[in-house]
Amino acid sequence: SNQFFEDFRVRRSVVVSLIKRYARSSFYTVNFSHGGLPQKSPEEHILCFLWYATNKVCIKDVAIRFCISESTVHGIVEKLLDYLCSLLPRKICFPEDLDLLADDFEQLSGFPGVVGCIGGTCINTRSPAHVLKSSNQQSFASVRLQAVCDNKCRFMDVFVGPPGDLESESVFLASPLAEELPYWCPDKNHLLGDEGYPLREYLLTPYSSGQGSKDLAEQYELVFNERHEKTRAKIDNAFRLLRQRFKQLHFLEFVTASKMRRFIMACCVVHNMCVEAGDVELELEWTEANGDHVTVCNESDAEAEEKDERELGSLKRERLAKSFVT
Repeated sequence: SNQFFEDFRVRRSVVVSLIKRYARSSFYTVNFSHGGLPQKSPEEHILCFLWYATNKVCIKDVAIRFCISESTVHGIVEKLLDYLCSLLPRKICFPEDLDLLADDFEQLSGFPGVVGCIGGTCINTRSPAHVLKSSNQQSFASVRLQAVCDNKCRFMDVFVGPPGDLESESVFLASPLAEELPYWCPDKNHLLGDEGYPLREYLLTPYSSGQGSKDLAEQYELVFNERHEKTRAKIDNAFRLLRQRFKQLHFLEFVTASKMRRFIMACCVVHNMCVEAGDVELELEWTEANGDHVTVCNESDAEAEEKDERELGSLKRERLAKSFVT
């Protein structure tokens, strides 16, 4: 019903499927010797977690609404984080058929070889207990979620950087994806990222406004950037859907960085379940805070390799750009 969706921001069919899976899993155990109050059902576990995740409420509010103790809510959230994160390898992954994915992306704007769009979003948090506070311009601590999505806004790779508002390139280079991408992404295929990412053969970024002559820009650079922007917009839409569904992501109040990461990952898993079920009808409001960037210097002994990789990426980008106007 509409009221159910307004309350939990997830369609009932997705919730029913999630309840059934959770009930069959080893993460929900039936305690036959449970004393005192009756044990909470799988349905109560899922609804309790979703109410907390999709509404900007505190644990006490959830406890009052579901008539349970705050300690029980904490236990339910922990169990669901463990369960949802266990699904991550199956729910957040690249498809086996990258050629089919590239064909689907090409239908968006005629940009060939795209097997994903990469981007990042800043999530404000309380400062973790074991680190110094690293603030953005709103004076909040923060973590950055990096993700790669497909043409339907489904996440195929996610990585949560360390506390601190890091630049896109810094988070990318710290992620496992930076090392894995060159090996499994064929020469003809690539991700699309914005100007914050390093230009590579397997990661194409747009031309910056200062590159090339005016004539060249009119001939192919602008066309390249237009197609690039139209295609890469999928990752922006994915983040909008994620943040509009899970209101807790507007500001996380967990004490440890580990729990922050697990919660963000769990939200990404449920996001994919919703996308797979066609549950993507949310208002695309956008209120993401823009944070100051922390510059991380590259190692000097890697400068030569960095230059070569950027040159290869530049050559591939120019070859593609020229093909758009010939």
